Amino acid sequence: VREVGQAVYDSLGEEYAYSMAKASALSGAAQAFLAIQALINTYGLISLGMVGLLIYTLMLTNVQEQRRDMAILRILGAQRNYLFTLVIVEMLLIGLIGIGLGIVLGQAITHYIAVPLIQQQFADQGLASPLIPQISLKAILPVAAAAFFVLIVSSIKPARDAANTKVMHAIN
Repeated sequence: VREVGQAVYDSLGEEYAYSMAKASALSGAAQAFLAIQALINTYGLISLGMVGLLIYTLMLTNVQEQRRDMAILRILGAQRNYLFTLVIVEMLLIGLIGIGLGIVLGQAITHYIAVPLIQQQFADQGLASPLIPQISLKAILPVAAAAFFVLIVSSIKPARDAANTKVMHAIN
């Protein structure tokens, strides 16, 4: 756009004045978007790591607190894979609730905070922004899959500990 504007300026001479407010606003907005996107990605990775550690600690503590109950289940004939599955299913339920709340809360923040903020920035530059957020499975599915991956990886060790529960824990 700048090259075309410069070519027109060169053709018409120095008396021709042009304004490229929209192009400069879009150029500045693109740079700001890239910076914010990098911050959001970094924050997202840190958040996933923290959630993984939180789930790992939560599940490990839960397994340790219920070790006696699991030992009683082993005495009653529960197989090791049943105890392993029990912990994984518990994690999946926690994950479904957390991811569901995250999607709803994320959409609310986008719709009621982020979009009005962007529209205000466009309005400050004298531009109209027809920004309407769209909820799509294509946008939500990769994030939900990454969250479930982190949850599953962080719950494998506690599930193994549950599966390796010894009968002696019930006797002690």
